[in-house]
Amino acid sequence: MSNGEKRGGLWIDPRTKILLLLLCVLSATMAPSLLYEMLIVALVACFGIVCGKVRYSIIGVIVYGGFYLLTQAVLQMPSGNVQVMLIAFLGLVHKVYPCGILSGIIISTTKVGEFLSAMNRSHISQKIVIPIAVMLRYVPTIREDWHFIKDAMRMRDVSPNLKNFILHPAMTIECIY
Repeated sequence: MSNGEKRGGLWIDPRTKILLLLLCVLSATMAPSLLYEMLIVALVACFGIVCGKVRYSIIGVIVYGGFYLLTQAVLQMPSGNVQVMLIAFLGLVHKVYPCGILSGIIISTTKVGEFLSAMNRSHISQKIVIPIAVMLRYVPTIREDWHFIKDAMRMRDVSPNLKNFILHPAMTIECIY
């Protein structure tokens, strides 16, 4: 299709993207080790590059690499409650991260009209299609609102980062709220 060329990547049918997301969820859930998780993230990054989301994919792989290194460091810690809590948290991150990256790629490369058309061709119930379409339509609005919130926080000399959350937790939470 010519739409894929205009966006800078390969056009893939939304139904295929949903199937890929389901496969990613199953693969991440059943991955027996961190190396398999890393392979899943690499495959998701390759999919993102093919879809024209090169920068997003590269940043996603770098961030996952950071989580991988952090996990390896936590595994070297002496056994204790802190290590168990961190391993449990990082284990969840490793299971959810590839699906989150793939979801971001899918949402950013799928127009609402394409999604609706594909779901109608699949004869999916409108009770399912319409709420998902509304959600997809408001994702850009939420992103825009978040930029407005960050600008307003900057005017109050508060930034939504870890440093300000530790130094000024009440102000940071109040501004985000």
